[in-house]
Order: sequence, then structure tokens, then C-alpha cells
Amino acid sequence: MCWFQALKGSAAKLRLAFRTEQKAAQARQAGYDAVACDYTQPETLAPAFEGVEKLFLLGTGVLGQREGELNLLRAAQAAGVRKIVKLSVLGAERESFELARLHRAVEREIERSGLEWTFLRANNFMQGFVVFDGETIRREGVFYQANAAAAVAHVDARDIADLAAQVLLGEGHAGKAYELSGPQALNGFEVAAMMSQHLGKEVECVAISSQELRAHLLSVGAPPLYADTLADLYDFFGSGGAASTASAVKQILGRPATSFDQFVRDYAAIWR
Repeated sequence: MCWFQALKGSAAKLRLAFRTEQKAAQARQAGYDAVACDYTQPETLAPAFEGVEKLFLLGTGVLGQREGELNLLRAAQAAGVRKIVKLSVLGAERESFELARLHRAVEREIERSGLEWTFLRANNFMQGFVVFDGETIRREGVFYQANAAAAVAHVDARDIADLAAQVLLGEGHAGKAYELSGPQALNGFEVAAMMSQHLGKEVECVAISSQELRAHLLSVGAPPLYADTLADLYDFFGSGGAASTASAVKQILGRPATSFDQFVRDYAAIWR
């Protein structure tokens, strides 16, 4: 939702795309221009792009993501969209892990498309500690992390949203790929210590292996491809690949990237 909030205050006319007609109808009732748009159903894409000049592409799910994003790209080309900003992943250009290869395949097609493009290659989201770990932190004061000793320069999704809005609506970013990170790299134990400091309770990081992570995901019904891809991503973290910090947030927004300390303060109520 932070992606939408970052654009909401601008003068741009926004169209929101949802995977279901029910959600699109709810948005329309709230006064927004909204359409149903399913990556896997190309016939739903053309109406979604009528009159659209710029596209922020945020694909999720891993399963079918490459094909879905390429369906969107083709529909955007056919509709005369002129500019695309794609949320990608840190290290996409090196293609050293599966998620990087997935995103890079789409990036290549965008580069060949003739559209004006910008790639936002983001590090791991800070908000993952809310979405994936929020329940166990709140109930048990614990979270489980593969390759927990590896430092990662987590980035706040709110920073990505603000930067994406500026790149999408502004000029001077064509043909550029920006690496996005937070201002410091922390391992899982340092994250737990910071949470303990601000939450008024002890929070523990329990280290597991990437294969234990994979086995857990499979045990709760995750598709094998998703489990394999996530385990592979944490092996990338374990190699030190996500430990470097980048300056793009400060360079483009004119302010420092949000620190993990500030992130914990802002979201503390969720974990207490």
C-alpha cells in the first residue's frame, strides 16, 4: 500500500490494477480509477492500459512471475505506454541466484522493448520482519532466520515507494538501474538485539540453515519452486551478497535512507 500512498499526493492521474474484479470494484467505490488485471490472462491487460503513459511494475509470487511480467510488458507496448519503472532485485545483473535470474530475464526484454525504462534493484525489505516474522515475535519473542550470521543491508519499503514515485513522475532516470539498500548491514542477531532494546521484551533470533527453511516452507504447503527460490536467496545472503550499502535513496530523495532502528521504532506496536 505504501507504493500507492507515495503517488497519491502527486498531480498524476492514477489507475490501480487489482487481480480480482471484487477488489477493483471496492476501489472504484472509494473513488479511484481501478481495473481488474490478471497477469496470467492477457485479455484483461489491454483495457487496463487504455490511456496509460507510465507503468510501475511490481511483480510477485515467483510462480509465473516471469511470464506474467512479460505479458504486461507486451500489453504496455501495444497500448503505447512510453515509460516503465520495474522493481527488481539486488544483484539482478550478476544472475548468481534464481531470483536474480528471474528478474534479469524480464529486464532484458524491457531493455529491448523501446520503452523508456528504469530498474530499482532492491535489497531485502525491512517489512519482511512484519509480514513473515511478526506473529512469532509477538507471541514468542523469537524469529527464525536462515544464514542468520550474514549481514544484510535491509531497505525500508517506504523508501522504495518514495523513490519509485519520484523516478516514475520525474525525468533524468532513463536507462538507469539503481541499487536500493538501508544505511547499514545487520545480521539476524543484531536485528534481534535492536528489537529487544525498543520493544521492552527479549527478542531472539534462532539460526537455521537454508535447507531447514526450505523444509519448513514445504511442510506448510509452499510450492517447491517458491521454497527452492527462497532458500537460494538466503544462500545468496549467506555469501555476503547483500551486505553492501548503496547511496541511491539519499541521491534521489535528498535524505538518508531509513535506518533499521527507525523502522523498529515505527513498527514496534505490531510486535509488542
